[in-house]
Amino acid sequence: MPTLHTALDNCFNEQSFNNILDGLHLAKSQLAGRSVSLESDNYTGTIFLDLIQSKFDELNAQHKIYHEDAIRQRLNELSSAARRVHRPSEEGEKVAEAVLELEPSPERIEGRLTDYDRGMMFLEGKGVAKDEAEAARWFRRAADQSDARAQYGLGVCYKEGRGVPKEDKAAAAWFRKAADQGYALAQFNLGLFYEEGKGVSKDDKTAAEWYRKAADQGLASAQNNLGILYELGRGVPKDDKAAAEWYRKAADQGDARAQFSLGASYEEGTGVSKDDKTAAEWYRKAADQGDARAQFNLGLFYNFGRGVPKDDKAAAEWFRKAADQGHAKAQFNLGACYANGTGVPKDDKATAVWFRKAADQGLATAQFNLGACYATGRGVPKDDKAAVEWYKKAAAQGDINAIKALRSLGID
Repeated sequence: MPTLHTALDNCFNEQSFNNILDGLHLAKSQLAGRSVSLESDNYTGTIFLDLIQSKFDELNAQHKIYHEDAIRQRLNELSSAARRVHRPSEEGEKVAEAVLELEPSPERIEGRLTDYDRGMMFLEGKGVAKDEAEAARWFRRAADQSDARAQYGLGVCYKEGRGVPKEDKAAAAWFRKAADQGYALAQFNLGLFYEEGKGVSKDDKTAAEWYRKAADQGLASAQNNLGILYELGRGVPKDDKAAAEWYRKAADQGDARAQFSLGASYEEGTGVSKDDKTAAEWYRKAADQGDARAQFNLGLFYNFGRGVPKDDKAAAEWFRKAADQGHAKAQFNLGACYANGTGVPKDDKATAVWFRKAADQGLATAQFNLGACYATGRGVPKDDKAAVEWYKKAAAQGDINAIKALRSLGID
C-alpha cells in the first residue's frame, strides 16, 4: 500500500496548481456527507488535510509559481459563497476522484499521528474501531512523555471509567500533572474535584484557585464556577459584583448556565443594577440553549409582564419547554395555565396531568392542588382517599393550604 505522501504525489502529478485546488475543493465537498470527513474533527482526516497542505507548500517551493498570498486568495475564492457554483475543470475532477480513492488511516499517515492523536482516535472510534482500553494505553504512553493533552485525557478515562477502572484519585493525579503545565481543562477539572472532594480532600479555597487559573485562560465553565463561588462566598470572600463579572465573561462566550445566573443577577439586582429588561435578555439567551431554569423564569416574565410585554401564550410556551425537561415548578405553572385557560385552552384533564408530574417530584403546591382535583373530581375521577393522601404529602412539607384542607376534614 503506498503511503499517503506517495499517493498524493500520484494524484497531483503533472497537474496545474489550479486543477489541484479545484480537485481538492470538490473532494472536500463530497467528503462532507461521509462518516470520514476532512471538515470534521476526525483526527485521521485532520492529518490527511495537513498532508495536503504540505503538498501545497512543497509544490510552491518546487515550482516557485504561486506565492503564499496567491494560495490563500485562491483557497478563499473556492470557499466563498460566490464560488459555491464553481465548476471544477475536467482535470480537477480527475484529481478529486483520485483523492477520494485514498483511504486515510493510521497506517498510511506515516508517523504523523502522535500517541495522543491515536488515543483520541480509539476513544472516539474515528478511523478505527472504538476501543477505550486501547485509547487509555495510547494516552498513557503520551502522558508518560509529559504530553499535557494526554495527561488530561487519561484523567478523563479514570474519572469516567473509560478503558480503565473508575478511580477518582488517579484521575485527580493526572489532572494535576496536566494542570501544572497550564492545561485549562485539567485545571477546571481539578478545581471541580477539590470542590466536590473527589479524589482529593474537599477544599473550596483550592478549588477557587484552580478555577481562577482556567478562568484566566478564558475557559467559560471555569469562569461560571468561579462566579458561583463568589456568589456563595465559598473559598473566596462573598462578592456579588465579582460573581456577576465572572458570569458575564462566561455568558459572553455562550455558557448557558452563566447566562441564566447573569439574568438572575439583573433580576435581583445583585452585583449589578436591577434591570428586568436585561434580565429577560439573558434569560432568553440561556432559554434558547435549552436551560430549563431560564425557560421557566422567562415564562414568569411573560406571565407578569416583567422586562417583556405581558403575553400569556408566550408564558405557557416557555413553561412547556421547561416542563418537558422535568422542571417541577414549570410543570405546576403549566397545569395552572390549563386550569385557568391562560395562554392555552382550558383543560381540566391536562391540568391534573401536569399537577401530578410536579407532585411526583415533591412540589408541595402541586401536591395540594392535585389533592384538590381529586376532592372535586376535576380532571380525574373524584376520590376522597386520594385527595387526603396528596394533602398529607403537601402538609408534611408545611403547605398551609393542605394543612387547612385536612383540618376541615377533621384530620390533624
